[in-house]
Amino acid sequence: MLCRVFVFSLVAANLIEAYIQLDYSEQGEQLHTCEIDGLVDQNIHQLHGNLVNCQSPPMECSIDPHEYLIKSRTNVECRVPSDDLFFYDDKACSFRFYYRRSYCFYNSRCYSLTMSCHPVATPTPLLLGIILTIIVVTVALILCFVYCIYLWCWKTSELSIPKQDKKLEKVRRESQKKKLEESVRYQHEHTPMKLETSI
Repeated sequence: MLCRVFVFSLVAANLIEAYIQLDYSEQGEQLHTCEIDGLVDQNIHQLHGNLVNCQSPPMECSIDPHEYLIKSRTNVECRVPSDDLFFYDDKACSFRFYYRRSYCFYNSRCYSLTMSCHPVATPTPLLLGIILTIIVVTVALILCFVYCIYLWCWKTSELSIPKQDKKLEKVRRESQKKKLEESVRYQHEHTPMKLETSI
């Protein structure tokens, strides 16, 4: 049983590692665009609004409202909606530039944002629960194994003590018996004889 749990843990770890270490072509930076639903302050280039209609693939992105888009590496967090049970399809993105679209140049709400992204494997609560369960079961089995070894050793030592006591008692009895026989024999050998006297 312990061996099966250990093998299952190794297989799960290998699957996680294989999923995280995606092919390099998939990990290469890709450009993505989002529309800005809100305003960009023209002086400090701060975003007042949300990112919507993010494409390539469709995803939900958010940016810290305290970030300024004048930075060349503003962090943007994106998540691709998917039905994967074990990992979220997340992307770590870096802001590159934003621009006004030409057909609405005079509308200050009409902006697009371009960013480069690379995939990030984020485990879902289900996967974390499975990993936690495996760890708990493994630790419980190890503790059970150690406890069984302890009980076995304790019973073995407990059984060996009475055996030793019985042997010791047997040796004592034999020793006492020999002493008694020797003393009886000694008494027989040295019994004083009555001297016969003639009158």
